[in-house]
Amino acid sequence: MSDDTFDLYLIQAPETAFPADDNTRGYNRDLLKAYKGSLPVQNIDDFIAKVMFEALRRHQRIKKLVIGSHGAGIPGGYGHFYIGGNTIDVNDKRIELLSLIKPYLADDADVYILACKTGFDEPLLQRVSRALGGVRVHGYTEFITTTNYLLFVSVDDGTDDGGRHIVCMPNKCVDYVPPPTKPPVFMSPRLRR
Repeated sequence: MSDDTFDLYLIQAPETAFPADDNTRGYNRDLLKAYKGSLPVQNIDDFIAKVMFEALRRHQRIKKLVIGSHGAGIPGGYGHFYIGGNTIDVNDKRIELLSLIKPYLADDADVYILACKTGFDEPLLQRVSRALGGVRVHGYTEFITTTNYLLFVSVDDGTDDGGRHIVCMPNKCVDYVPPPTKPPVFMSPRLRR
């Protein structure tokens, strides 16, 4: 991350999750704990205000924006996610409000929607990308789960269990394929000379 950008984690406020049970709201609390410095959001207006405030306060643009929330999706294309208490689906006019934060995103920004199975709705991810100026929008086709180990929380996007990581831009979506990593090179002491 360069000096002129930063990462921002905005999580659906636990009290806005429905139903009002410990499992549903516990997921949101776990996301807030997993991502240090993350901020809870009440609704889309609060979301936009926090993006603007954090970018202006730091005098930097956002390189990675994580939207952590509940969501749903089904194979074949329908999905939705929440920004605070607001349900966002492909037909929601509030998506256009996201264009207000476009100036605060880096040109090569990535937006991750950590909401269960939202990756099934590629038109939704494309519409979010368009509203945000064409940045990459990431979604997942499996359940997003957290595990609270008391001292720390882990987040699982479901890709290890066969789920897909989808990346969308305004006119296309692709399956994300992580870049290959080079295996570590171990040299015997004799070869180091």
